[in-house]
Amino acid sequence: MPTHLNQGRLARWLDFLSEFDFTIKHIPGVSNSAADALSRRDDDNEVELQELSIQTVELDAIENELQNEANEYIQTINENLKEEFIQGYTTDPDTKIIMQCLQNPSEVPPKNIRAYIKHFRLENGFLLFAVLNGESYRIVVPNYQNLRNRLISNVHDLPSGSHFSYLRAYEILHRQFYWHKMLRSIKKYVNSCIICQKSKPSTQLTQGLIKPLPIPAGRFQEVTLDFLTGIPRSTNGSDTILVIVDRFSKRAKMIACKKTITGQETAELFIRHYFTNYGIPRKIVSDKDVRFMGSFWKTIWTSLGTSLLFTTTAHPQTDGQSERMMRILNQSLRAVCHNNLVNWEKLLPAVEFAYNSTVQASTKKAPFEIDDGLIPDAPTYSSTWHLDNSNANAEDYSKELKAISLQTKDQLIEAQRQMEKQANKKRRDVEFKVGEWVLLHKNVWGTRDAYGKLYPYYIGPYQIVKKLNNNAVEIALESTSKKQRTINVQWLRHFIERDDKYAKKVPRTELEIQQRINEINAIVGWNTDHNKLTVTWSNCDPKHCSVIAYEEFDKMTNSSLKKQLLEEAELLMKIPEEFIRIKDPSQDPSSVKETIARLHEDSLQEENIPNLSEGEEEENEEKN
Repeated sequence: MPTHLNQGRLARWLDFLSEFDFTIKHIPGVSNSAADALSRRDDDNEVELQELSIQTVELDAIENELQNEANEYIQTINENLKEEFIQGYTTDPDTKIIMQCLQNPSEVPPKNIRAYIKHFRLENGFLLFAVLNGESYRIVVPNYQNLRNRLISNVHDLPSGSHFSYLRAYEILHRQFYWHKMLRSIKKYVNSCIICQKSKPSTQLTQGLIKPLPIPAGRFQEVTLDFLTGIPRSTNGSDTILVIVDRFSKRAKMIACKKTITGQETAELFIRHYFTNYGIPRKIVSDKDVRFMGSFWKTIWTSLGTSLLFTTTAHPQTDGQSERMMRILNQSLRAVCHNNLVNWEKLLPAVEFAYNSTVQASTKKAPFEIDDGLIPDAPTYSSTWHLDNSNANAEDYSKELKAISLQTKDQLIEAQRQMEKQANKKRRDVEFKVGEWVLLHKNVWGTRDAYGKLYPYYIGPYQIVKKLNNNAVEIALESTSKKQRTINVQWLRHFIERDDKYAKKVPRTELEIQQRINEINAIVGWNTDHNKLTVTWSNCDPKHCSVIAYEEFDKMTNSSLKKQLLEEAELLMKIPEEFIRIKDPSQDPSSVKETIARLHEDSLQEENIPNLSEGEEEENEEKN
């Protein structure tokens, strides 16, 4: 008996069983019928077992048959491809002259290819190329029927290629094929791949050089406005701070308010707390907050002669002063309110005083000093300590204020120069022209998708309709306001169009889609959640699709084309039942036959052809 089982339930059982004298003997389950009977339910009936027969299949025969079919298919493709190569050699001017020289070795080659032709030879109808003697030959690809782009597409566009760089595609094709300026053409093809342009992030420096706002002429002439949100509700019910900063002196005014404040209430706060002390500013810089974009806010300041400047979409750096002020205010409130978060409104005046008493890096002076010529007394500071200034007269004070103002301008210009110098180290200058097509970054409006890692980085392309300056353009977005169409160049990417052998380009705007609605070639997708169709276009690259609303397709497409497209789409997908029109609502169709029949009747009515039944059709055929 093991000695290590000395505790717990096992130990108690061992102690109990040790009082009995018995021998444990194993009985196989097949022989232990008594235990088997105890483990079964008494109401179980015996089930008669029947022999199960399975029909076997010769898998080797099926595999051989499939292999033979695959070999025949590949052989057909290879034969067709070989014919294209041979035909291309005779039509491509570059390969045609080489073929003629190799087929007639007695003739002297033209002097411009006498050294070049040594690298070629003919074999089984193919023109082969090798750089050095003893090197494996590669097949020369003629410039014929888009053969080169088709080969590049096979190693780049397919999942096995995974849209890697042009160097990878060149490395793969270089093993077997050759054509003149091969690397250049592969690079051009890959750079113009729309999937790569949309799916790959930019690894270059941020586009657009820093362009600071002009230095204000003096105090209280230009201010910036912004709201600090995301703070806890105070004891007075405030949960937002309106921050007003003078762009010259950097003096800030912090006003507690509620997040539900309107544009009219914002204007009233501004007049009550700023206008009564400093007057009407000439310019107000702000972001595109809904309160600043409202008609009341614009009307009141336009009537007072104040210019309103707004930041471009998703580019808060335009109002960098307010953004910096938000960071300082957040940091200060976090420090003074760490014990009582809801008490921030009572401490806000002290934070404002501390900020306006602090020397700014850009002006080298405190905002109070620039505005008033001195820093007001604080619990830890008193102006009476400076005995040499106690009897200064008014004339000296006026001169000192003027000197401070001039010095502040110089300091602001120097601060801008340093900021511009440092910021532009990580930026690059770009140029966008009116009429050019660009791609737009998906985060330009600050939206985030649930599975954003698999979505393309860029959307579009969109056309530039107006150039505001080197850093801001207006793009053609019919569904958004004019202000939202103003985009900073850092969110744009030049769209490189592929020079394919297609007669037309895919329509890009809603107006173009409506004008060319009857040029739809096929329905390749149907989004039932949003009632959207994905379609391809005639004489256009089939890889580039468009998404249109079903209602638009149903109303504007002619009946005969609609019938054909739906009939072809039925082979690929199940058309949503809510779009199938039937005469008897009780029916539950599983295909688009009823829709096709309705469209067929509509097309006959348009062409004034009577719709005959089967019997009438047979009778007319016999008469004819």
